[in-house]
Amino acid sequence: MGEVDLAATLLQLSLVGITNMTDRVAILDKIEHDLRSRLRHLDLSADDLVTRPSDDDLASLAGEGMLGAAAAKLYAKVRAGEGGAALANRALERLFEVLLREPEAAAHHRQQLPQVPRAGHD
Repeated sequence: MGEVDLAATLLQLSLVGITNMTDRVAILDKIEHDLRSRLRHLDLSADDLVTRPSDDDLASLAGEGMLGAAAAKLYAKVRAGEGGAALANRALERLFEVLLREPEAAAHHRQQLPQVPRAGHD
Protein backbone atom coordinates (compact mmCIF):
# COMPACT_ATOMS: atom_id res chain seq x y z
CA MET A 1 0.00 0.00 0.00
CA GLY A 2 1.36 3.40 -0.99
CA GLU A 3 1.58 6.56 1.04
CA VAL A 4 -1.69 8.38 1.76
CA ASP A 5 -2.14 11.97 0.56
CA LEU A 6 -3.92 13.41 3.60
CA ALA A 7 -4.74 16.66 1.79
CA ALA A 8 -6.83 14.63 -0.66
CA THR A 9 -8.40 12.34 1.96
CA LEU A 10 -12.05 12.31 3.00
CA LEU A 11 -12.51 10.66 6.39
CA GLN A 12 -15.60 9.64 8.28
CA LEU A 13 -14.61 8.91 11.88
CA SER A 14 -16.91 7.64 14.63
CA LEU A 15 -15.54 7.47 18.15
CA VAL A 16 -17.16 4.77 20.28
CA GLY A 17 -16.31 3.71 23.82
CA ILE A 18 -15.97 4.95 27.37
CA THR A 19 -13.34 7.40 28.60
CA ASN A 20 -12.77 9.94 31.33
CA MET A 21 -13.26 13.66 30.75
CA THR A 22 -9.58 14.56 30.54
CA ASP A 23 -8.94 11.93 27.88
CA ARG A 24 -12.07 12.89 25.90
CA VAL A 25 -10.94 16.51 25.69
CA ALA A 26 -7.40 15.44 24.72
CA ILE A 27 -8.67 13.07 22.01
CA LEU A 28 -11.04 15.62 20.50
CA ASP A 29 -8.41 18.39 20.67
CA LYS A 30 -5.87 16.21 18.87
CA ILE A 31 -8.38 15.38 16.14
CA GLU A 32 -9.59 18.97 15.77
CA HIS A 33 -6.20 20.68 15.87
CA ASP A 34 -3.98 18.12 14.17
CA LEU A 35 -5.91 15.74 11.98
CA ARG A 36 -8.74 17.98 10.69
CA SER A 37 -6.35 20.60 9.31
CA ARG A 38 -4.41 17.96 7.37
CA LEU A 39 -7.44 16.34 5.70
CA ARG A 40 -9.55 17.52 2.81
CA HIS A 41 -12.68 16.70 4.83
CA LEU A 42 -13.40 15.12 8.20
CA ASP A 43 -16.85 13.97 9.30
CA LEU A 44 -16.43 13.37 13.02
CA SER A 45 -18.99 11.82 15.34
CA ALA A 46 -18.23 11.56 19.06
CA ASP A 47 -21.83 11.00 20.17
CA ASP A 48 -21.05 7.40 21.17
CA LEU A 49 -17.90 8.30 23.09
CA VAL A 50 -19.35 8.05 26.58
CA THR A 51 -17.70 10.03 29.34
CA ARG A 52 -17.37 8.83 32.91
CA PRO A 53 -15.67 11.40 35.14
CA SER A 54 -12.67 10.04 37.02
CA ASP A 55 -11.82 11.01 40.59
CA ASP A 56 -9.08 13.26 39.14
CA ASP A 57 -11.60 14.93 36.81
CA LEU A 58 -13.89 15.69 39.74
CA ALA A 59 -11.04 16.86 41.95
CA SER A 60 -9.95 19.34 39.29
CA LEU A 61 -13.48 20.78 39.15
CA ALA A 62 -13.84 21.02 42.94
CA GLY A 63 -11.67 24.13 43.19
CA GLU A 64 -13.60 26.08 40.56
CA GLY A 65 -15.97 28.00 42.87
CA MET A 66 -19.45 28.33 41.37
CA LEU A 67 -18.41 26.30 38.33
CA GLY A 68 -17.26 23.51 40.63
CA ALA A 69 -20.54 23.67 42.56
CA ALA A 70 -22.47 23.41 39.30
CA ALA A 71 -20.31 20.45 38.27
CA ALA A 72 -20.99 18.71 41.60
CA LYS A 73 -24.75 19.11 41.13
CA LEU A 74 -24.57 17.81 37.57
CA TYR A 75 -22.48 14.83 38.66
CA ALA A 76 -24.93 14.00 41.45
CA LYS A 77 -27.72 13.93 38.87
CA VAL A 78 -25.66 11.69 36.59
CA ARG A 79 -24.87 9.27 39.43
CA ALA A 80 -28.51 9.13 40.54
CA GLY A 81 -29.48 8.07 37.02
CA GLU A 82 -32.69 10.04 37.29
CA GLY A 83 -34.52 11.71 34.42
CA GLY A 84 -32.23 14.11 32.64
CA ALA A 85 -29.07 12.21 33.63
CA ALA A 86 -27.90 12.03 30.01
CA LEU A 87 -28.41 15.77 29.57
CA ALA A 88 -26.63 16.42 32.89
CA ASN A 89 -23.68 14.31 31.69
CA ARG A 90 -23.47 16.28 28.43
CA ALA A 91 -23.55 19.56 30.39
CA LEU A 92 -20.82 18.25 32.71
CA GLU A 93 -18.72 17.26 29.67
CA ARG A 94 -19.17 20.73 28.16
CA LEU A 95 -18.26 22.46 31.43
CA PHE A 96 -15.13 20.35 31.73
CA GLU A 97 -14.16 21.04 28.10
CA VAL A 98 -14.46 24.78 28.64
CA LEU A 99 -12.36 24.63 31.80
CA LEU A 100 -9.63 22.58 30.10
CA ARG A 101 -9.60 24.30 26.72
CA GLU A 102 -10.14 27.86 27.86
CA PRO A 103 -8.45 28.30 31.24
CA GLU A 104 -8.31 32.10 30.80
CA ALA A 105 -12.09 32.25 30.34
CA ALA A 106 -12.62 30.02 33.36
CA ALA A 107 -10.32 32.23 35.45
CA HIS A 108 -12.31 35.27 34.35
CA HIS A 109 -15.57 33.61 35.43
CA ARG A 110 -14.04 32.65 38.79
CA GLN A 111 -13.18 36.30 39.37
CA GLN A 112 -16.70 37.44 38.43
CA LEU A 113 -18.60 34.93 40.57
CA PRO A 114 -18.75 34.82 44.37
CA GLN A 115 -16.99 31.86 45.94
CA VAL A 116 -19.18 29.21 47.54
CA PRO A 117 -17.88 28.05 50.91
CA ARG A 118 -17.29 24.30 51.03
CA ALA A 119 -18.13 22.28 54.10
CA GLY A 120 -15.10 21.76 56.31
CA HIS A 121 -13.09 24.59 54.71
CA ASP A 122 -12.48 28.12 55.99
